[in-house]
Amino acid sequence: MYKILIIDRNPIFGATFAGLLERSGYQVEVVNQLAAGLDHYQLNTPDLVLLGVEVDDPAPFVAASRSLDNTKVIAFLSRQRRTSDDLQEVLQALKGCPIFYKPFRTEDVLAAIAAELVPHKT
Repeated sequence: MYKILIIDRNPIFGATFAGLLERSGYQVEVVNQLAAGLDHYQLNTPDLVLLGVEVDDPAPFVAASRSLDNTKVIAFLSRQRRTSDDLQEVLQALKGCPIFYKPFRTEDVLAAIAAELVPHKT
């Protein structure tokens, strides 16, 4: 069973996705604060992290994205008109991982999760 950690300050998002993922057979933990999520990550390394990035203050996510370096990450960002330098740094640190802009289609996220976790047949 794959373990997924959701780090997002929106409790509705966390609860909704946790329910969907648990029904699909994943083990899910939800944490609403970045620091607490990183602590949880250190204690119980998941197979995948769903990371909600706060675009109004993305600076803390630069360090977070680097500390999650060896784990698969899917990031969620809110849309904004301009990309700040801090957000650009976060996007660079997350380069290579799927990034979804809110609002997004749930089925697209679920497909990305499956693609990240399920081994590809060669």
